[in-house]
Amino acid sequence: MEAPAKAPPIGNTAAAKLSGAFRRLRNIRAWGIWRSDDVESRGRTTLEVNYDRISASLGSLLLVWSQLEKSFRDEVIRFHGSLPPRAHGIAAVVRTWESAVNAAQPATSLCPSLATVVRRQLQGPLDMRNGLCHGLVGISAANEQVPAQLHWELNGEKHSISWEDLQQCFGWLSRLPRAISVISDRSLDRPGSRATNTAENREWWRSEFDLELPEP
Repeated sequence: MEAPAKAPPIGNTAAAKLSGAFRRLRNIRAWGIWRSDDVESRGRTTLEVNYDRISASLGSLLLVWSQLEKSFRDEVIRFHGSLPPRAHGIAAVVRTWESAVNAAQPATSLCPSLATVVRRQLQGPLDMRNGLCHGLVGISAANEQVPAQLHWELNGEKHSISWEDLQQCFGWLSRLPRAISVISDRSLDRPGSRATNTAENREWWRSEFDLELPEP
């Protein structure tokens, strides 16, 4: 596949969604790409991303989403005893999980709000995943002018994502299975648990999982 001569800008709608998903990502713990505090090293690493390396990130993308979908499916099955027919496709599984958490957890728990935040913050990365899976049009290696990027086009709109933003996305998505498990735990309905709606717990969820949990 021929790399495009110039990286097309990401569309306004997709940019806004991805910006929201990445805004609070500060510490890349997964995939071993770089230490987030080492700016000079990160710059060198970004320039060293060749065609093969950015191409391989497509496999990583599919793997992390496969693991994430399995986490949602497993929790939905625990709630319902089996996977409901309506839970077909990743987006539907996420919505079914959110509804199950809302039905199982008391209104005083943080879990319903957390499930909604997870679903909303996943929308941007999910749009990117769908775009790359169904509309990939280009792969470009890094050079002195532009970073390594993946490019896709859907519904007449052109989008792109850089290597650095992709690694931030992987880092966040790889932490979500643990959050999904905790949010789904119905035994958390007890004083002192992380499901209790307190200022300390809300800040813990923001810090631990970069969830943009609003104030009550």
